[in-house]
Amino acid sequence: MIKIAEAHVNDVGTEIRLRITDGGVPVDLSTASELAILLRKPSGAVLRKDASAVGDPSNGGIHCYTLADDLDEEGLYLVQAKISLPAWSGHSDSRRLRVYANVDAEQVEL
Repeated sequence: MIKIAEAHVNDVGTEIRLRITDGGVPVDLSTASELAILLRKPSGAVLRKDASAVGDPSNGGIHCYTLADDLDEEGLYLVQAKISLPAWSGHSDSRRLRVYANVDAEQVEL
């Protein structure tokens, strides 16, 4: 599951939150040596963001916040977690994130 209200090109500080589950059960991330969120942009470029647990790591939630140039393309992004645990390392299912264009103030006629 990806949780984000709405994202626009060049948004900074937007939280991207994922919940990692296995068979519907939250994955305990308390022993994870790697928590990352991967963003594949519409152009195909992949961005790796370090992530951290949301609250109690046993609930499977991770998140990161966007920085300048993270969401620099309009369109459909794919979002996926990359996790390393002592007994398993791999990727979550991918989810879609639509990044919307902004209204250019110079092009708006009042």
